[in-house]
Amino acid sequence: MEDDFVTIVFSTSCSQEYTLEKIPLTSEFSEISIGRTGKKSILMSSDAVSPNHASFFTAQSGWAIIDHNSKSGVYLNGQRIFSAKYIREGDCIKIADSYFFFTEKCLYYYKPISLPEKDSIFKNENGLLNAPLSINIIERSAWLKTKKLNLLRDIRMTIHPGEMVLILGGSGAGKTTFLNAVMGYEKAEGKIMLGETDIYEDFESVKHRIGFVPQQDLLRGSDTVYDTLENAAEMKLPSSIKRDKREARIETVLEALGLQRERDSLVSKLSGGQRKRLSIAVEYIANPSLFCLDEPDSGLDGVMAKALMENLRKIADEGKIVLVISHGPDRAAAMFDKVIVLAKSEKDNCGHLAFYGTIDEAYRFFDAASLEGVVKRINRADEGGDGLSDYYIKKYQSN
Repeated sequence: MEDDFVTIVFSTSCSQEYTLEKIPLTSEFSEISIGRTGKKSILMSSDAVSPNHASFFTAQSGWAIIDHNSKSGVYLNGQRIFSAKYIREGDCIKIADSYFFFTEKCLYYYKPISLPEKDSIFKNENGLLNAPLSINIIERSAWLKTKKLNLLRDIRMTIHPGEMVLILGGSGAGKTTFLNAVMGYEKAEGKIMLGETDIYEDFESVKHRIGFVPQQDLLRGSDTVYDTLENAAEMKLPSSIKRDKREARIETVLEALGLQRERDSLVSKLSGGQRKRLSIAVEYIANPSLFCLDEPDSGLDGVMAKALMENLRKIADEGKIVLVISHGPDRAAAMFDKVIVLAKSEKDNCGHLAFYGTIDEAYRFFDAASLEGVVKRINRADEGGDGLSDYYIKKYQSN
């Protein structure tokens, strides 16, 4: 840049290629609009960008930034803004996957460019790698003989590409039931949308974009790590993909999950952490947009669990949506963008949404110092909890 200062930005979500653009801030401009549709000064194609997302504009004391009630927000120097804010020399503004840097002379911004051609085989039918997940569960119920049991009710949220989300809940709150409903494995009354695709109505077309790692692995002990991934690639990747590209994908996955040194090892000889990573690799081979994991850190010590979560964080940073159920969440709390808290109401014995937001927001909402403390708030008193599930369900609904 031409100015005599340096702005340093650390981010864990810059996996794509970028190009540097700039707009001179002359009297010609009084507003620079940003959005996904229409006639905008800066048109951005990311699904995380709202149609009319934000604007830079000149005010009485200089340039300012305003968020037009966008879904994914505007972040000024790392803090989300909820009203118009003046910007100063060297300020950094983040909108979706783009960064803007303000100087008195220019507005610089890093704009994602197209993915390399080698990744094009993993694009979905719309030519996009990833899409937001919109969840609207009215009710999920089951029948026990002639009695209807309500399992989940009134759960609504949107999760954006690049977000790693923790699913937390009290005992019997329906965490696995929720995950199965989101993936379309067990349909609920409602609608689950992955981008423009209705998972319930068009499951066959979207199932290859969903990866699921259950609690128990289904690996064959007599196979090597490489054989396991080769078989997974043959089953999960389109048959039109040539062998050399399949092999290249296997190598990419081995590297991403830290399994290169174990490529020729028998699965039966792997440690618990290595088996977990291989189970993830089997699903990751198809490059899914939505990645769901049910207690992937179960049975692992703190060091191995944290390393596993770091692998998942890298996957999310590629623009994937990663949903994780964990009973040891505090070991890697900082790696999650958001947390979903489900609580079982004592009034109707059904799981409800008690919170959805960032980890720090959850601490404040539940007046807790840890994620285990959050769970303690909503667990029943006879389970060592505070028995406040209904209080927090009502509190969240009234926000």
